[in-house]
Amino acid sequence: MIKAIRAEAIARLKLAEQYLGRHRIASASGAFHLWLKLPRASNWNPSELAVQLRSHGVSAVASAAFSTDNHPPDAIRLCFGGPISRDSWEEGLQQVADLIDQPAYLSSLTT
Repeated sequence: MIKAIRAEAIARLKLAEQYLGRHRIASASGAFHLWLKLPRASNWNPSELAVQLRSHGVSAVASAAFSTDNHPPDAIRLCFGGPISRDSWEEGLQQVADLIDQPAYLSSLTT
């Protein structure tokens, strides 16, 4: 069972690398979440992006929730563990890729 869970985590992380790019994400081996570094060109505020993504069913939290020094990085934490299917994760990744690649001011036009 543990091997199957770890294999699924690896498969989900590989999907994230395909959709978001290896240079944009960071994740510990075996983790069920990743950090997504936001591109500066998008002008996204991490908190606003996390809210947008949650409205699309993606488990996202802004880096500020984890910051202890009031200087959080421009990043969000995406969770890919729990009772979601690989297909649902892939759909969520498409939502993330679509949103971060458009300027933040256009987000109100897509919801």
